[in-house]
Formats: sequence, structure tokens, C-alpha cells
Amino acid sequence: MPIIDSHAHIFPPDFGPAPAGCDPGGWPSTEPNPAVDGGKFLINGQMRFPAKAVWFDAERRLEASAASGLDAEVLSPFPALLNYRAPADVGRELCRVTNEYIAGLVAAFPTRFYGLGTLPLQDPDMAAAELTEVVKTGLAGVEIASNINGKSLHEPEFDGFWAEADRLGAAVFVHGMPVPSDRLPGAAVATFGVGAEATLGAAAIITGGVAEKYPGLRISFSHAGGGFPLVLTRAQWFWGRTWNEEPAAPESMRPEARPWFAEHSPIELARRFYYDSLVFDRRAIRYLADMLGTDRLLVGSDFPAMTREEPIAKTLRSMGLSDAELQDILWHNCFRFLGAEPPKLSSFSEFPVTSASAYLSDFEDDVPQPWTAPGPVAQRPPRLLLTLLGDYWWQRTEPLPSAVIVALLAEFGVSDSAARAALSRLTRNGLLVTSRAGRRTFVRLSPRAADVLDDGARRIFSFGGSAAPWDGQWSLVAFSIPEDHRAVRDELRKALRWLGFAPLYDGMWVAPRDHASDVMARLKELGISTATAFRASAVPSGGEASEIPARAWDLAGLRKRYEEFIAFASLLRDQTEAGEITPMDALVARTRVMDEWRAFPAMDPDLPDELLPPAWPRAAARELFIACYDLLGPLAARRVRQIIDRYSPELACRAAYHSTALTVSAAEG
Repeated sequence: MPIIDSHAHIFPPDFGPAPAGCDPGGWPSTEPNPAVDGGKFLINGQMRFPAKAVWFDAERRLEASAASGLDAEVLSPFPALLNYRAPADVGRELCRVTNEYIAGLVAAFPTRFYGLGTLPLQDPDMAAAELTEVVKTGLAGVEIASNINGKSLHEPEFDGFWAEADRLGAAVFVHGMPVPSDRLPGAAVATFGVGAEATLGAAAIITGGVAEKYPGLRISFSHAGGGFPLVLTRAQWFWGRTWNEEPAAPESMRPEARPWFAEHSPIELARRFYYDSLVFDRRAIRYLADMLGTDRLLVGSDFPAMTREEPIAKTLRSMGLSDAELQDILWHNCFRFLGAEPPKLSSFSEFPVTSASAYLSDFEDDVPQPWTAPGPVAQRPPRLLLTLLGDYWWQRTEPLPSAVIVALLAEFGVSDSAARAALSRLTRNGLLVTSRAGRRTFVRLSPRAADVLDDGARRIFSFGGSAAPWDGQWSLVAFSIPEDHRAVRDELRKALRWLGFAPLYDGMWVAPRDHASDVMARLKELGISTATAFRASAVPSGGEASEIPARAWDLAGLRKRYEEFIAFASLLRDQTEAGEITPMDALVARTRVMDEWRAFPAMDPDLPDELLPPAWPRAAARELFIACYDLLGPLAARRVRQIIDRYSPELACRAAYHSTALTVSAAEG
């Protein structure tokens, strides 16, 4: 099941200079922390916070998410940036810097990251006006503290903000924020202090009139609202003078409860909103599920301020919840809170799982117009970089200036910082080799990366060609891997997907080709002994062989993807043949065509003709892919040569393109 973390924090790597009129000492800044690899200090007033790179580096963040088994995160500002003490105009500038950074990450990785901004609520009218701008940037809403400089969230001065959030449909994440007090020892502020303040924030909204006045609000509370769910039953008693959520007593029987009178009960109002389940104990989660409902709970981690449970949602998965309940908590509820459609997921890798680029697997994206726009390929700079080197620097060993790489990626709208992060990531993964000459840095593909690209190219270009006749035999894999070995199980499933298998049942996967020996080798690599692979002429499905494909593979969805590809690629081919595509557009479009086509080998099991529905569109799609890719080659390579020429004229002439037959041709012009 996919998982999204609704409660994860981030801050910009650079806040820029203090705005005019602001004391520089009152403006956040960062500086390197030599004690931590890639780390920084966040300096904010008297705070000097040591932060690892995952606090501000998108690539490190994605790696950490993948290691945790996460599919997506909701990024919200580091709570220390909810600074309501600053003058309002300075606070607005700080909010804009933070919001723009998070919005940039959402735009670059739209199915990995969802974002919440922040507002200068020390000036509620300014904050209400700014909320419109936040929503325009693509953020789903805002994070606010459970109090605004000690003021309760139900105070009338905040009505304008709540009304605007209701009108815009903006999500509001209320984060517990302790206020200065000598009631608790310092060490308890992060435990009981945060919990107590989260309780008061939730109570103010739900029993202070906000929820009643603005019924369309979408709100979530950090740390399950602290102790609020437990004292909610006390509030219910004061409202209705009954136990166990029984019907309220007549008003004449509860005159002393007048301050609590409202059309809806506290529990009913509380069930309108969402609560992250970061309460550290299955007994507490059971209470939340019983009191609020599993359709109100979210996964939250407070990462990276706190370490995530390993594996993520381990406790939730151990509680005997139904699949529907678990899917709601892990995935669907968060998107309901955000007011967003969940993305379609793909667990498929573009290269074999055993290769160095297994991390390239990603979400499927809807295909936007036009094909001369980068589309999803620009959202994954490391994969884009490898694609470009594979297409125009194939089998060459000369290093290119890193500035060339940055400029190439800029053609796809990738920022300089994201391009250099991609270079760094691929170098760490052993796919690029860097060298220096004076002040200039040069990069080249490592032998391992070259092998990966060669293998991938041969598979991609051969896919959809003449199909071997089917011998009537199926490959089957049966396995039983416990939940505490989830990472190994996920690796096996990825490997099976790559080989063309699909789940017939949860622990029984099937493919129509002879892959038994490949699977046995992979099982050995993963150290899995509770699995077996074998060949059979019949499958334990309770039906005819011809019925198996429709049960195991989404052939209707796959046909739709092929038809979309055919429609767009037909237009691109016609435009190219008519001379309407410029070299710049050709580079983007050719890379886009490659990116779209190479998803099909992982989605399409290459079923024999005997098992396919009539008029299967694979052959037509392949023909158009070959036509577009080969027609665009000379124009695209010309653009690559122009870019290289800016930084290294002696290397520009060596850029070339290869056809789908893997024959290399020199670039023109």
C-alpha cells in the first residue's frame, strides 16, 4: 500500500539578505556545519540549530523517503519559522521566502512532495490577504501554530483568516507550539508542553466557535491534537450532560452548560477534521480510531526532527485494521485533507532492479501537452541527466565540463541548484566520475553507468518487436515474506514487475514467458528462502488461460496509455516531418518521447498474441516511437552541440545521436 507522511518539516537552504529595515540579527540565515556531511546551522535569533542535509536538500530528502518506504510527503515549514514576534512586514517576507522554496520543491517533484506554507498571523488581515498568494503558488494550504503569540485561535481577530481559508478551500495544519512558561521543567517542553499546547489549539477551534462558524474548513492537528481526543469526552458531557455520546439532555436540564451550547456537539465537530497518528503506541491509536474514526487519521512522523518508525507505519500495519481502513490512514485521508487528487502510482523501475539505477522508479504522471514541453522527465533531474548522456554522449569517455550538464538540464527548466544536486547524487551513487582541471569540474559516465545505459537501451529499443511464439507454459513464483521484512518483499516485487510478472494472488505471481531461472537467481541475491519459482502449463486461477491476463494485468488501463501515446506522437511526427520543430524543441521532445516510451516495458508484460485482446495497440505505438525518435535525432543533437560549444568548442563536434537501431550518426550543423 502506498504511504504519504502528512507531518514532515523542511526549511530553505538560504534565506537571502535581510529585507530593508530589518535588523540582520532578526533574520534567519544558514552557514555550513563542518561537523556534518552536507549539514548547515540554521541561525534564527538566539537559536543555532544543527541540521543534516535532509532538512533542506531535496535529493537527500527523496533518498531518506525511499529508505523509509514512503511514497510521498507533505512538506511544512520548520516550526521555528512560524515567527509571529517579528514586525508584520518582515514576517511576510520571511513567509514568502519559505513558501517559495517549498512551492519550488512541489513543482519539481509534484507526485513526491505536497506543500504547506506559512503566514504572518501577527497581522491577521495581512495573513488573510497573503493566503490567496500562497494558494496561487501551488501549495495546498498553510501550517500555523496552536497559538499566535499566546493568543487563542478562536479570538475574533482571526475570523478573517478562517473565513478566507474556508472560502479558498485551503488546508490548515495546526502544529502544537509551546509558549514561554515556568509551569514545566525545560526538558518537558518537547513532550508535555507540545502536547498540552496542541490540546489547547484543537480545543479553541472545536469548542471556541471556529468549527461551527466555518463548516467548510479542512484542518489537521499535529500529534493527534495532544490530549484533546481524551478530554473531548469531558467537553461532550458538558455540552449534552450525557455519557457515552448518548443524545443530549433537554436544554432545560443543563442551564449551567450555556457556554457550551452549539448546534453540533464537540465530538461531531471534532470528527470533521484530521489528526496525525504520531502517538507512539497502538493503544492510543486504537482509542483515536474508536473515538474519531479511521477516516480521520493520518500518518505523521515530525521528520526529520524525529526519526521515523522503521519500517514506516509498522504499528499501524500490526493492528489488524482492514485493508480499506489501512488504505485510508496511509494514503487517502491525507489527500482528502489537502483537497487534492492522489497520484496514480507505479512501482516499476526503468532498469533492472539489480542495476545501479534502481532508484529511478517513480510515479506515473498524466501526459500534459505539448510534447515540446519537458513534462514529467524534468521532475527527475538525475534520470534526465543520464538520458541525455546516453542519447548524445553514448559510448564516449571524454569528460564534459559540469557547466555543460547544468546548461543541458536548464533546457528542461531544471534550476542550477537542482542540476548540481543531480550531479552530486549520481557521483555518490557511482554513476558519474568527476575530475578537476584548474577551477573547472568535469564529469563522465562511470563504466557501471555505461553498462546500465547500454542494457537499458537494448531493452527499450527492442521492446514491442517481433514476439516469440508462446509455448503454453507459465512461469509462477510463490512466496511468503513476513511484514518485518517488507523492504526485501518490495525489492522482490520490483524485480518481478521488471521481468513481466503480475500478482495473481498476494503471494502468487505469474508471467507467460520462461523467467524461472532469472527469478531463482534474484531470490538467492535477496536471501529469500521462503519462495519458489517454477513452470507450469496450468495456473491455479479457477479459470481458463485466456482469462488470466485480464485478472493479473490492467490491460484496459494499458491500452489507454498506448492510445494517448499514439495520439501525441502522431502529432509530433507530423510536425517534425513538416519542418515545424526547432532544434531546441527537438531536444526536449525527443527526450520526452524516450521517457514516455521506456515506461511501457515495465507496464506491458509483452504477452503472446494468443493472450492479447484484439487490435492491441503496442505495434502502432512502437512504430511511432521509432519514427519520432529517429526523425528528431539530427535536430536534437544539433542543439546539444550548440550548448557544448559555449563551454568546450573542441568537444562540441563529438556529440552524436544514435537511432533506435543503435547506429551512431554525427550531429548536423
